[in-house]
Amino acid sequence: MDGSHTGDDDRALQSLSAAIRSALDEDIDPYGVIGVLIEGAAYAVADSLPREERAGAAATLVRLLQERLKAYGVWQNEA
Repeated sequence: MDGSHTGDDDRALQSLSAAIRSALDEDIDPYGVIGVLIEGAAYAVADSLPREERAGAAATLVRLLQERLKAYGVWQNEA
């Protein structure tokens, strides 16, 4: 995989995002969803990215999660 995206990729990602939101709207266990997402993210970094990009991608993943949690008002800055 070369990291480029096609229209099909965009549609698939939009569909995945909608499915996650829909599942949460249907009162599925949010902790289970979070666990699946974390495992999926870890698997994608460890198994789908080139070895030389994994550490940087993992650091970016953590940073982006912090940014999104801050945007939702649930991340507290460390004192």
